[in-house]
Amino acid sequence: MANLTVRVMVVGHASRRWRGAGSTAKAYALNRQLSESRAQNLRKPVEDILKRELPGVAIAAPSMGAGSDDGFPLTGEDNAAIDRSVVVMVDL
Repeated sequence: MANLTVRVMVVGHASRRWRGAGSTAKAYALNRQLSESRAQNLRKPVEDILKRELPGVAIAAPSMGAGSDDGFPLTGEDNAAIDRSVVVMVDL
């Protein structure tokens, strides 16, 4: 298993709006920061679990925040909670 690497991509999302931000640019920056924080908060526990369950296997677990740039295509104002999420993709 020395050649095996498990790749995990953790992507945080944020809804397209930010009430009270004051400007579109400020809302964009706040959403980027929030989505990156969401991704980081989940990346570490996922990485720790994989290292514990797969000892000796290399784990690559980058994370990123999509901010409001990359929302889920079917969300709208009535279902904006889906955009406030984290997606974890595992590649063996």
